[in-house]
Parts: sequence; structure tokens; C-alpha cells
Amino acid sequence: MGSSRFSRRLCALLAVFALGAIAAPLAQAGTSRSDAGCPAGVVEHPFALDPLSYYLVPGGTFENGAPGWQLNGGARIVDGNSTFYAHGRGESHSLYLPGGSNAVSPSVCIGLLDAVVRLYAQNKGFLLLSNLQVNVIYKTALGLTVEHPVLGLGIGGSAWMPTLPMPLVADLTGALALNGGLTTDVRFRFKPIGLGAAYRIDDVYFDPFKYI
Repeated sequence: MGSSRFSRRLCALLAVFALGAIAAPLAQAGTSRSDAGCPAGVVEHPFALDPLSYYLVPGGTFENGAPGWQLNGGARIVDGNSTFYAHGRGESHSLYLPGGSNAVSPSVCIGLLDAVVRLYAQNKGFLLLSNLQVNVIYKTALGLTVEHPVLGLGIGGSAWMPTLPMPLVADLTGALALNGGLTTDVRFRFKPIGLGAAYRIDDVYFDPFKYI
């Protein structure tokens, strides 16, 4: 049953990759669910033609500052929302990441072979020479904090665009097995890299891979 569910989810992911970065988000579902030991959350569908069901990373709209986030090297909240208004029409802020900065999200609960992260981003640096690096941070069963790049594609464009879904499967399978369970807590680090790199990000979501 697990392999069948994974196959369905993999097909859904491949379909989204084939569609690329589609413009307007779908309506939010607004349903609260929990599963596999993770706390309940509000399920949303903030990306057009994307069948995956997402939870908002805590503080991921940056409307009330960045509670629980670690902002480093000049990362700061600025005026101006993603033009897609995926989480709400009345929102008006985003997170600015200048060169040399990074931001670490609060912890979120994900399941075995389960996590996908997706967000809206705007490249404010040199378009062909800069990128947004997304890392996943977690603890092993030995209590060691490890950090790995997320499997994802380059993020560019001077206009606000949704990123493609970035699956975390390759990084987390071993750690979850070491922990002897089906869930674990992870954080995400967002960091502009490259010559003249600078980004704005907004509406940061993750899919714990439990629902479509």
C-alpha cells in the first residue's frame, strides 16, 4: 500500500514538473487534518494546477514579522507582497534576502518519503548568475544536526514566480529510518548564491506527502 501511494504521489509530482511554473494559485481548501503523528494543520492548494496539498510553514507569509524564523546577514521583512497573493489578497509583506544573508524557518513535521517544499520567489540579482539555494536541516538519531541541499531546479526571473515543487525524499529517508519512526521535524534554510545574488521570497509552503 505504501509503495502504491508513493507511486501515485510521484506521478503527481512529475505532472507538476511537466506543467512548469503556472501563474495563478487555486482556491484554498481550508481543511484541518493530521496524520502519522504530525500535528493538525490547515490544508491549502496555493499553486495552480498543482494537485499536492500544502501546509503553510509557520510565519511563511511574513505578514507579522517572521516569528520563529532565524534571519541572518541582513535578511529582513520588506513592504511588497508576492503578486500572486497565494495566501490572501490583503497581504503586503515578503522576506528580502540580500547577498550573504540566509533565513532559517521554524520546524515542521514531515513523514517518510513525504516532504515537498514550494514557495514564491523573485530574483533581485543578476538573473543568469544567481540562484536561491534551499537546504533542509534535521537531527539524526544520534542528535547530530545535518544540512543538505533540497532536490530542486534553478529559481530565476525578475518577476514573482512560483518555484517548482522541491522534494526532500533523497535527503531524509536515512534519517527517518535511524529515528525508528515515520515522521521527523525539519527546518528549511533559504540562501541567495552567486554573483550579485539577492531574492525576495513569500508564501512558503510544504507538503508532508500525506494527501492529494
